[in-house]
Amino acid sequence: VTGKPTVANIETLRDFTKALHQLSLGTESPSLAIIGDSWTAGISQGIGYWDAFAELMYSKYGFGGHGWLTFANPGANGSLPNPARAVVTRGGTIVNGDGVTAKGLHLGHIELGASSFIQVVTQASTFDIHYYRVSGGGTFRYNIDGGAFTSVSTDGAEAIIIVNITGLSDASHTLRIENESGIAIIAGADARRPVGSGVVIHSLGNGGSKTEDWAAVTA
Repeated sequence: VTGKPTVANIETLRDFTKALHQLSLGTESPSLAIIGDSWTAGISQGIGYWDAFAELMYSKYGFGGHGWLTFANPGANGSLPNPARAVVTRGGTIVNGDGVTAKGLHLGHIELGASSFIQVVTQASTFDIHYYRVSGGGTFRYNIDGGAFTSVSTDGAEAIIIVNITGLSDASHTLRIENESGIAIIAGADARRPVGSGVVIHSLGNGGSKTEDWAAVTA
């Protein structure tokens, strides 16, 4: 490999080293993000590296949870779930989107239409569902392990909103998201185990997006 990366910041590795020390004390779960596309994910080319890298990190530092789980464009981006750590299924009327979010960033999302659902099975004690609130947005509902549903309206002033699901046991759980009415725009979800369990490796990326786009998202 020749040349230099477009953006490099060695100083940030100091933060990761510090986080690893805090992990040894059980007070933090260090996070890393791999930003790529279908090539890095190895969807059809079979040469993706991020799953192997993630498993190497888990074997050394422990599994802190899957991290980001995309629901968009499952066959063509770099955000596919690690099949050894999470299973995502979809059904019904779902439109893949690469639209502009409330912050003007080009990120992937899905639009849940009639009778559509997303289901995630992974080990986690918390889930964060990221959705787009827009004027005239529809309503979705979610549950954990087949329990009672909670409804969420996405109608309102334009913004990126997070639904926090906490207090779960540290075990395999099933998160199910269903359309209830209208069209709800869902960005994805974040799954994590208790703090101190290990590292969290986020797989990010979507065609047309840039590293600075993802770095700008503080949600």
